[in-house]
Amino acid sequence: MTAISHLAGHEAVVVLTKLLAAHPELEDEAETIAREVVRTVPTGIAEELRISIMQLDIEVLSGRTGYQPGQGWVEPYDVADEILDEVVEDFMADAVRRAEAGAADTAITMGLAIVECLYALPIPTELDNTVLFSYCAEDFACQRAQTLTERLGKAGVALPKSELAGAAPDWFGST
Repeated sequence: MTAISHLAGHEAVVVLTKLLAAHPELEDEAETIAREVVRTVPTGIAEELRISIMQLDIEVLSGRTGYQPGQGWVEPYDVADEILDEVVEDFMADAVRRAEAGAADTAITMGLAIVECLYALPIPTELDNTVLFSYCAEDFACQRAQTLTERLGKAGVALPKSELAGAAPDWFGST
């Protein structure tokens, strides 16, 4: 095994930066490779997001709900939305990052996969004392899908309206 194969992400960035500083002739090749990586759609993004959301146990609310010093009473429903936002944000930020890097097709594919996943989530109507998602707001998924389309739009990538309507007809269907 080499030290390179054991680098953490931030350490790999340092190595690449130093390597390119020492060998500027490699910059074009590194840029080509970076574009390829950014344009590669992660496999199974919708399923990964669904699992990340649905596997969150109600226990993650412990310590963040009820009376909180300096905040007062904190409802479990509010905390559930916050925790779920943290999960969804990672996926949304990745799609927006790729849009900002000029990988519009990749951002569109990822954005549509995220919207489809959010649309397919069950609407929380009854509390399930084991699944955190059952504690979120009824419109949680719809609001996050709309936020994603806005953020991608600001990054210069518009999700095609017809594909959005196909992915989430009740949210983005004809008006």
